[in-house]
Amino acid sequence: MQPDEFRREYLLRLPLPIAQLYGQAYNAKSPRERHDNAFYLLEALVKLAASTATACHLEEVSQGRFARVPLLDRQLAQLALPSLGQRLAKNVDRPRKWVRRQHDLTEAR
Repeated sequence: MQPDEFRREYLLRLPLPIAQLYGQAYNAKSPRERHDNAFYLLEALVKLAASTATACHLEEVSQGRFARVPLLDRQLAQLALPSLGQRLAKNVDRPRKWVRRQHDLTEAR
């Protein structure tokens, strides 16, 4: 089942990596490939929106329109340049949760 129509104007107006992901999601052969590519497109769009919002916030803070919030400053610093330790800390529990969920799903059958 193909989506309604390919929107060529997206290729012309969107940033290149996002336009490429859109094309890959539209042209994927299997439902799994369409799903995965659509997810990657969504992830890229969220990152683009978050980076834009972060840049606007930092600009407003630098111009004195908003007061600095130390906790937010620390979180933004970690977002900009996450260390290997921070990445590992975020991903440590994911495999355990996945295995636990798979076990629960098989037990339910």
